[in-house]
Amino acid sequence: MYRSATDEDKKVIAGMIFDLEFAIEWMETGRRPGNRRGIERRAAYQCEKIFVPLLMQKYFRSSKPTYEWDDHEKEDVITS
Repeated sequence: MYRSATDEDKKVIAGMIFDLEFAIEWMETGRRPGNRRGIERRAAYQCEKIFVPLLMQKYFRSSKPTYEWDDHEKEDVITS
């Protein structure tokens, strides 16, 4: 059957075989084929993203309303 297939069909079949072998290896090992180490073994600096906290506050402010007792506590701290 494979011998009587056209060159185009052989390319499609070869691609399907490659994709299936790739998926099976990934499922058997639990990591992407070709990688020497899993993500759990990578250096910490490769996984972390550095950010400026003051800049992040600009985007993630609390939308909760300010209550009277919240304002009084701040006044007491400032005046004492």
